Amino acid sequence: MSDGIFTFLIAIMNTWCAFRCSQCNNEQAVQQKDGIYTTPTSCHSGCKARSHFVLIQQSVFTRMEAFQTIRLQETTQGSRTVAGSAAKNIEIELTHEMVDSVCPGDDVTVTGLLKARSQDPDGTAKASLYKAYMQAVYSLCPTIYGHEVVKAGLLLGLFGGQATTSRTRAEIHVLVVGDPGIGKSQILQSCANVSPRGIFVCGTNSSNVGLTVTVRMEKGVGASLEAGALVLADQGVCCIDEFDKMSGHHGLLEVMEQRSVSVAKAGVICTVPARTTVLAAANPAGGHYNKAKTVSENLKLHPALLSRFDLVFILLDRSNERTDNLLTAHIQKVHGLSKTNSTPVHPFFESSGPSSLEEEGESSLEERLRLAPGETMDLLPAELVQKYIGYARKNVHPKLTAKAAEELRDFFVELRRSHREMDMIPVTTRQLEGLIRLTQARAKIDLSSEATVAHVRDVLAILRQSMLDVFSTDEGDLQFTRLTNGSGTSKTSMVRKFAQVLASRSAVTGTTLFTTAELKQAMVAGGIAANCNELIDTMNIQGFLLKKGRDCYKFIID
Repeated sequence: MSDGIFTFLIAIMNTWCAFRCSQCNNEQAVQQKDGIYTTPTSCHSGCKARSHFVLIQQSVFTRMEAFQTIRLQETTQGSRTVAGSAAKNIEIELTHEMVDSVCPGDDVTVTGLLKARSQDPDGTAKASLYKAYMQAVYSLCPTIYGHEVVKAGLLLGLFGGQATTSRTRAEIHVLVVGDPGIGKSQILQSCANVSPRGIFVCGTNSSNVGLTVTVRMEKGVGASLEAGALVLADQGVCCIDEFDKMSGHHGLLEVMEQRSVSVAKAGVICTVPARTTVLAAANPAGGHYNKAKTVSENLKLHPALLSRFDLVFILLDRSNERTDNLLTAHIQKVHGLSKTNSTPVHPFFESSGPSSLEEEGESSLEERLRLAPGETMDLLPAELVQKYIGYARKNVHPKLTAKAAEELRDFFVELRRSHREMDMIPVTTRQLEGLIRLTQARAKIDLSSEATVAHVRDVLAILRQSMLDVFSTDEGDLQFTRLTNGSGTSKTSMVRKFAQVLASRSAVTGTTLFTTAELKQAMVAGGIAANCNELIDTMNIQGFLLKKGRDCYKFIID
């Protein structure tokens, strides 16, 4: 309620406008909310045109009404005005019978509703949902340059999926593997800070009982349970750094799949809930990631534990002059050279951001997450991101649409079918459930009650990037056993190289029979660094070598 002196303006506002399609001449009416000129998004007839609509002013569907804008000025006679200060003004819109009901100079008391006026009245610069998604990605650990796809995957883990029953898990577990010094720990710290319930632990100082449950014996009380990090982070996030250096991982198996910790110690038998999302970072065992080995070999982790992660990312410290220059400029800005709370603009960001989710198929995910030339991104404070995540986890419960479910089904079936001939099963039902959780988390970021096809495609883009990191060989091929099985990329290349060496020796000696000692000599001469017996067994299984007797093999030339 306010009183004061006002001045006024009178105008005519369109509430409905009629448009004619230039292709089929179909006429349709569009509501002009708040008088903002709005054209049809598509033709309602069979032509489905999306542009070239002609405004029809004389149509019976075009409706107008008078409205009046008055500027109310605070009266100087009231005791609420501070002496020497300027009088405050507020604009008020009058419609229908309220128009022309007052005159300039009147003292009036007004009761109404506050309305925020858009800074873009033409609607040409409305931020799409995808821009909001990009803003959330860039606001996650902005001090670390790049790695937008990894941040997008971790953001899905922070929002989580939707549990349909008490036995299905909604938690999304993410593992980040990479060379030291690329910012994995800082990204995990940021994830713990923006989570409504986040705990950060380091694997070097954490034991199995320290993560799960400790049973203590106290005088006069008996056995008591002391919750570990995973139990304390129930319905939240537990970020584990130096994941590869933990003393024991067997306690995580039950937590990551069954969402609970079973205790049977000192006469205490119980089950403690641990509905916790695990975000982990690990360094390779040899200091730097070796593409010639599998993820399991690089980390020396049990395959059963690795299979419980919905997303696995590999970050490699590759030298690139342009990227190194941009990284250096970003670090300088972080250390005080930039005073604005926005992302730096670099020539590297050459692809423009999409205007809608439907455009995601035009380019790779990494390109779509980049900023357009000259574009800045206002970063969200960590407190706001925390409230954002908490609100979405509590109030948004998305369900897959029929088309989204069909898109996931087609991807799952095609992935299994394409590799059935290779006698490899790339994904199981566990991975399909993970895809559903990831899609639900992507919908939560948009605060949408429905998980659409666009959300599925965003998730598949992230998953494909994860698969490309994990399953790609040094020759560019995809091997879907590289996460946990096999002996890495070098196995295929070493078999091929050893076969070439044996073929050359057979051409020189004129025989295809080799003893085990001669095979070892051929490996050394060919510069093949591998376990001799394992490589011979592999070539025997694959049909390159045929065992003819004790310590004797025949090389089969194609």
